Amino acid sequence: RRNKVLNPASMRTTYGKLMYLLQDAQNPTVAKSLGFSLHKDMVLVKPFLEDQNCLDLLHDPRLECAVQFIDDRDPETGTKLPRDHVQAMVKGKQRVTQDLVDTYGKEGKLSPEDVHRVVESLADAIAYIESNVRPVQQMLKYLEDNFDPEREEKQFSLALSGSSRGYYSNGSSLYSKYGLSAYNVGSSEGPKLSHSHGTQYTFVW
Repeated sequence: RRNKVLNPASMRTTYGKLMYLLQDAQNPTVAKSLGFSLHKDMVLVKPFLEDQNCLDLLHDPRLECAVQFIDDRDPETGTKLPRDHVQAMVKGKQRVTQDLVDTYGKEGKLSPEDVHRVVESLADAIAYIESNVRPVQQMLKYLEDNFDPEREEKQFSLALSGSSRGYYSNGSSLYSKYGLSAYNVGSSEGPKLSHSHGTQYTFVW
């Protein structure tokens, strides 16, 4: 599961084929032929800690630092942060993680490996959300900063239309009869919907 989340491209390789084999193995006929089931319930962090009587770990204030997402770019400007700054944050996160391992791994309820697995599972989930949500938030910011839903500008129209009513420049491949589009003028491809500039802005937002 961690491999799939962190490496989505692997679904096109041997890992993806393995997933298809496991899915096929769930077929009752195939499972009967195998003589055993390959199904196993997913282990989630909270139920796991409940079973180990160690829910205190989830409420430890140090956990927030241990699972934080460390980005190498400034969230406001998008500029790259100094390498020393990023490395300092990574080392600080590692120190806090080790503190948690020392605290809860020595109590006897969890092994050091289990504490690491809990922290890394939470950190993976947060990193996955951040890496997928942040680009969307950035694109919405570009939309809000550069386009006005009430005012349509030539060559910067978001309108979608299969007719020649849209704005375009004959000398540019960036602007087509579909407005600000990736399709070249005269392309047989294009949108199947007809949206005004304001409607498309709302649709995207």
